[in-house]
Amino acid sequence: MNSGAEIGFAIHQKIDEAVRRWPDTGFIQGQVPDLVAFLSAASLPKKEIERVADDVASLVDEAAECLEALPKAKKKKVDSRINRGSVLKCLKTTMVLWLNALLTQ
Repeated sequence: MNSGAEIGFAIHQKIDEAVRRWPDTGFIQGQVPDLVAFLSAASLPKKEIERVADDVASLVDEAAECLEALPKAKKKKVDSRINRGSVLKCLKTTMVLWLNALLTQ
């Protein structure tokens, strides 16, 4: 397995009394590091995931307020850099980029 051989696996997660299998049928194909990554993600407590989701939502709200507070000229400058064709599309794209950065962190 150290040589990077492919393995098939499924994740079984107990939530309260229910047991959930992912994927529902079949197996995920990957290597041992893939299995470790899945196990790490599946082992996070629900409260921790909800806390992170709340933190991200708060940060996105703050970012949206910052964008809304920009003067019109600055919004147009951001739009010209992102090149979305309208200030509204620009702000939405900027928010998605910020959200992606937050989730990547």
